[in-house]
Amino acid sequence: MDDAAPFLVLALGAAALLYMTSASANTQTSSADPFAGLLDNLNSATGSLFGMGNDNLNGYDANLSAFLYMLRMGESSNRYNVIYGGQTFSDYSHHPDIAVPIASRPGWHSTAAGAYQFIYSTWQQIAAEAGLVDFTPASQDAGAAQYLTDLGAMPFIEAGDVQGAISQINSTGIIFQSLAVRPYATLAGWYQSAGGALA
Repeated sequence: MDDAAPFLVLALGAAALLYMTSASANTQTSSADPFAGLLDNLNSATGSLFGMGNDNLNGYDANLSAFLYMLRMGESSNRYNVIYGGQTFSDYSHHPDIAVPIASRPGWHSTAAGAYQFIYSTWQQIAAEAGLVDFTPASQDAGAAQYLTDLGAMPFIEAGDVQGAISQINSTGIIFQSLAVRPYATLAGWYQSAGGALA
């Protein structure tokens, strides 16, 4: 265990206690309260530790929900607030549209952000098509579902044919980097751990 591990465990324990205490107490907080916003700050810094599961924010069927979880794990370690390169953002009112240099490609930049690492131009197209007005987790999931539909992958996903869905998505080039570089066993493991049924 490294030197930072005990501090992280202590911080998480304190945050959990604060979370449980605040959930059962009056929800109003005084601006003088030194602990007000502690959980929000921790979540922002760590990628929303209390939302790291497969929350299924839009009530999708089990296979689609599991496929989205698999994509989130591969693209962002299931973090809705991450920018390409590892920085995080806290304003979900819009795609952050921050151009980050790509170390392996001098002169190139990426605006990839969110759980599915949507580049800004792709997000604008999908958001307009799906009527999405923000970049909240629910909107990111809805955008991913719209994109998977556009790519022709949805029939495979609904049937539990993960390999077929991946092949369909990759047939137009590398759309989701994780589908091209992650071992299928890893992807299928994430999918099944989230309740997806393989065909």
